[in-house]
Amino acid sequence: ADYGGSICCALAMHSSLRRNRRRSRVSCASEGDTLRVVAVSDTHGFHRRLQVPSGDIFIHCGDAQQGRSPSRDLPDFLSWFRSLPFRHKFFVRGNHDTTREWKDRLGTHFLRGPRSVEDLKIFGVPYQQGFMAAAYSMQIPQGLDLLVSHEPPHKILDFASASSVRADHIGSRELKSALGRLSHKSRQTKRRLSPRVHLFGHVHEARGAWEQDGT
Repeated sequence: ADYGGSICCALAMHSSLRRNRRRSRVSCASEGDTLRVVAVSDTHGFHRRLQVPSGDIFIHCGDAQQGRSPSRDLPDFLSWFRSLPFRHKFFVRGNHDTTREWKDRLGTHFLRGPRSVEDLKIFGVPYQQGFMAAAYSMQIPQGLDLLVSHEPPHKILDFASASSVRADHIGSRELKSALGRLSHKSRQTKRRLSPRVHLFGHVHEARGAWEQDGT
Protein backbone atom coordinates (compact mmCIF):
# COMPACT_ATOMS: atom_id res chain seq x y z
CA ALA A 1 0.00 0.00 0.00
CA ASP A 2 1.06 3.58 -0.63
CA TYR A 3 0.32 5.80 2.34
CA GLY A 4 0.89 8.99 0.37
CA GLY A 5 2.40 12.33 1.26
CA SER A 6 4.31 15.25 -0.22
CA ILE A 7 7.66 16.95 0.04
CA CYS A 8 6.39 18.64 3.19
CA CYS A 9 6.36 15.24 4.82
CA ALA A 10 9.96 14.35 3.97
CA LEU A 11 12.08 13.96 7.07
CA ALA A 12 15.07 16.28 7.21
CA MET A 13 17.00 16.06 10.43
CA HIS A 14 20.52 16.04 11.73
CA SER A 15 22.14 14.44 14.73
CA SER A 16 25.60 14.43 16.24
CA LEU A 17 27.47 11.34 17.33
CA ARG A 18 30.77 11.15 19.12
CA ARG A 19 33.53 8.96 17.77
CA ASN A 20 36.24 7.11 19.60
CA ARG A 21 38.85 9.85 19.38
CA ARG A 22 41.77 7.53 20.11
CA ARG A 23 41.06 5.32 17.10
CA SER A 24 40.00 7.90 14.55
CA ARG A 25 42.52 8.96 11.91
CA VAL A 26 40.13 10.88 9.66
CA SER A 27 39.70 14.63 9.97
CA CYS A 28 36.13 15.67 10.66
CA ALA A 29 34.12 18.51 9.14
CA SER A 30 32.48 19.02 12.52
CA GLU A 31 34.22 20.28 15.61
CA GLY A 32 36.28 18.02 17.85
CA ASP A 33 35.40 14.34 17.85
CA THR A 34 31.78 14.79 16.74
CA LEU A 35 30.32 13.51 13.48
CA ARG A 36 27.22 15.19 12.07
CA VAL A 37 24.66 12.85 10.51
CA VAL A 38 22.03 14.26 8.15
CA ALA A 39 19.06 12.05 7.28
CA VAL A 40 16.13 12.33 4.88
CA SER A 41 13.42 9.91 3.81
CA ASP A 42 10.47 9.51 1.44
CA THR A 43 11.51 12.23 -1.00
CA HIS A 44 9.50 10.56 -3.82
CA GLY A 45 11.11 12.47 -6.67
CA PHE A 46 11.19 15.85 -4.91
CA HIS A 47 14.79 15.56 -3.69
CA ARG A 48 15.93 18.75 -5.44
CA ARG A 49 13.52 20.81 -3.38
CA LEU A 50 15.31 19.90 -0.16
CA GLN A 51 17.70 22.29 1.55
CA VAL A 52 20.20 19.79 2.88
CA PRO A 53 22.31 21.00 5.83
CA SER A 54 26.03 20.32 5.88
CA GLY A 55 27.42 17.30 7.67
CA ASP A 56 29.73 14.32 7.56
CA ILE A 57 27.37 11.40 6.89
CA PHE A 58 24.25 11.58 4.69
CA ILE A 59 21.57 8.90 4.97
CA HIS A 60 18.47 8.43 2.82
CA CYS A 61 15.99 6.08 4.50
CA GLY A 62 14.29 5.02 1.28
CA ASP A 63 11.41 5.79 -1.07
CA ALA A 64 13.28 8.09 -3.43
CA GLN A 65 11.17 6.82 -6.33
CA GLN A 66 8.00 8.68 -7.23
CA GLY A 67 6.37 6.57 -9.93
CA ARG A 68 6.60 2.94 -10.90
CA SER A 69 9.58 3.22 -13.24
CA PRO A 70 13.13 3.65 -11.90
CA SER A 71 14.30 4.55 -15.41
CA ARG A 72 12.53 7.89 -14.98
CA ASP A 73 13.42 8.68 -11.35
CA LEU A 74 16.75 6.99 -10.74
CA PRO A 75 19.12 8.94 -13.07
CA ASP A 76 18.22 12.36 -11.64
CA PHE A 77 18.26 11.07 -8.09
CA LEU A 78 21.72 9.57 -8.58
CA SER A 79 23.02 12.83 -10.03
CA TRP A 80 21.71 14.75 -7.03
CA PHE A 81 22.81 12.14 -4.51
CA ARG A 82 26.36 11.93 -5.85
CA SER A 83 26.70 15.73 -5.85
CA LEU A 84 26.04 16.06 -2.12
CA PRO A 85 29.27 17.15 -0.35
CA PHE A 86 29.38 14.46 2.35
CA ARG A 87 32.29 12.13 3.05
CA HIS A 88 29.94 9.18 3.47
CA LYS A 89 26.52 8.62 1.89
CA PHE A 90 24.12 5.71 2.32
CA PHE A 91 20.73 4.70 0.95
CA VAL A 92 18.45 2.01 2.36
CA ARG A 93 15.74 0.62 0.10
CA GLY A 94 12.10 1.62 0.63
CA ASN A 95 8.91 -0.05 -0.55
CA HIS A 96 8.93 2.11 -3.71
CA ASP A 97 12.57 1.32 -4.57
CA THR A 98 12.12 -2.40 -5.06
CA THR A 99 13.83 -3.05 -8.40
CA ARG A 100 17.38 -4.39 -8.46
CA GLU A 101 18.44 -1.38 -10.49
CA TRP A 102 18.55 0.77 -7.33
CA LYS A 103 21.04 -1.57 -5.68
CA ASP A 104 23.15 -1.98 -8.82
CA ARG A 105 23.40 1.75 -9.61
CA LEU A 106 23.99 2.91 -6.04
CA GLY A 107 26.84 0.45 -5.54
CA THR A 108 28.63 0.85 -2.21
CA HIS A 109 26.15 3.57 -1.18
CA PHE A 110 23.42 0.94 -0.98
CA LEU A 111 23.13 0.07 2.71
CA ARG A 112 22.20 -3.45 3.72
CA GLY A 113 23.66 -5.13 6.76
CA PRO A 114 26.71 -3.96 8.76
CA ARG A 115 29.07 -1.09 7.93
CA SER A 116 31.81 0.59 9.94
CA VAL A 117 32.44 4.28 9.20
CA GLU A 118 34.92 6.38 11.16
CA ASP A 119 34.49 4.21 14.26
CA LEU A 120 30.69 4.24 14.00
CA LYS A 121 28.88 0.92 13.76
CA ILE A 122 26.00 1.15 11.26
CA PHE A 123 23.44 -1.45 10.18
CA GLY A 124 20.95 -1.14 7.32
CA VAL A 125 17.60 -2.95 7.15
CA PRO A 126 16.06 -2.59 3.66
CA TYR A 127 12.32 -2.84 3.14
CA GLN A 128 11.30 -6.48 3.08
CA GLN A 129 8.18 -8.52 3.59
CA GLY A 130 7.48 -11.90 5.12
CA PHE A 131 10.36 -14.20 5.98
CA MET A 132 13.06 -11.81 4.76
CA ALA A 133 11.80 -9.03 7.03
CA ALA A 134 12.22 -11.30 10.05
CA ALA A 135 15.60 -12.52 8.80
CA TYR A 136 17.09 -9.03 8.49
CA SER A 137 15.66 -7.88 11.81
CA MET A 138 17.10 -10.91 13.61
CA GLN A 139 20.58 -9.96 12.34
CA ILE A 140 20.63 -6.54 14.04
CA PRO A 141 23.81 -6.64 16.17
CA GLN A 142 24.33 -5.34 19.68
CA GLY A 143 25.82 -1.95 20.46
CA LEU A 144 25.11 -0.16 17.18
CA ASP A 145 25.65 3.55 16.80
CA LEU A 146 23.21 3.88 13.89
CA LEU A 147 20.41 1.58 12.84
CA VAL A 148 18.85 2.59 9.51
CA SER A 149 15.62 1.14 8.17
CA HIS A 150 12.79 2.28 5.92
CA GLU A 151 10.01 1.10 8.19
CA PRO A 152 9.54 2.18 11.81
CA PRO A 153 9.11 -0.38 14.56
CA HIS A 154 5.48 -1.19 15.31
CA LYS A 155 3.74 1.56 17.33
CA ILE A 156 6.69 3.98 17.19
CA LEU A 157 5.95 6.92 14.86
CA ASP A 158 3.99 4.55 12.61
CA PHE A 159 0.35 5.66 12.76
CA ALA A 160 -0.89 6.07 9.19
CA SER A 161 -3.73 8.50 9.81
CA ALA A 162 -3.75 9.80 6.22
CA SER A 163 -4.06 6.36 4.67
CA SER A 164 -6.75 5.83 2.07
CA VAL A 165 -6.71 2.14 3.01
CA ARG A 166 -6.92 2.25 6.79
CA ALA A 167 -5.87 4.37 9.76
CA ASP A 168 -3.66 2.09 11.78
CA HIS A 169 -0.19 1.39 13.17
CA ILE A 170 1.69 -0.08 10.20
CA GLY A 171 5.23 -0.35 11.58
CA SER A 172 7.32 -3.50 11.43
CA ARG A 173 6.54 -6.06 14.12
CA GLU A 174 9.81 -7.83 13.27
CA LEU A 175 11.81 -4.68 14.07
CA LYS A 176 9.86 -4.15 17.27
CA SER A 177 10.59 -7.71 18.38
CA ALA A 178 14.31 -7.50 17.54
CA LEU A 179 14.77 -4.15 19.31
CA GLY A 180 12.74 -5.39 22.28
CA ARG A 181 15.15 -8.30 22.74
CA LEU A 182 18.14 -5.94 22.67
CA SER A 183 16.47 -3.62 25.18
CA HIS A 184 15.65 -6.51 27.51
CA LYS A 185 19.21 -7.81 27.35
CA SER A 186 20.52 -4.28 28.02
CA ARG A 187 18.54 -4.11 31.24
CA GLN A 188 19.76 -7.55 32.27
CA THR A 189 23.44 -6.87 31.62
CA LYS A 190 23.38 -3.13 32.48
CA ARG A 191 25.23 -2.44 29.20
CA ARG A 192 24.16 -0.44 26.14
CA LEU A 193 23.15 -3.02 23.58
CA SER A 194 20.33 -1.12 21.86
CA PRO A 195 21.16 1.25 18.97
CA ARG A 196 22.10 4.78 19.98
CA VAL A 197 20.07 6.19 17.09
CA HIS A 198 17.48 4.55 14.84
CA LEU A 199 16.66 6.41 11.61
CA PHE A 200 13.61 5.50 9.53
CA GLY A 201 10.78 6.92 7.41
CA HIS A 202 7.81 5.36 5.54
CA VAL A 203 4.84 6.89 7.41
CA HIS A 204 4.90 10.48 6.17
CA GLU A 205 2.46 12.02 8.64
CA ALA A 206 4.18 10.35 11.62
CA ARG A 207 7.51 12.13 11.17
CA GLY A 208 9.29 13.33 14.29
CA ALA A 209 11.54 12.04 17.07
CA TRP A 210 10.95 9.47 19.81
CA GLU A 211 13.16 8.32 22.67
CA GLN A 212 12.73 4.89 24.22
CA ASP A 213 14.98 2.45 26.08
CA GLY A 214 18.12 4.45 25.39
CA THR A 215 17.50 4.81 21.63
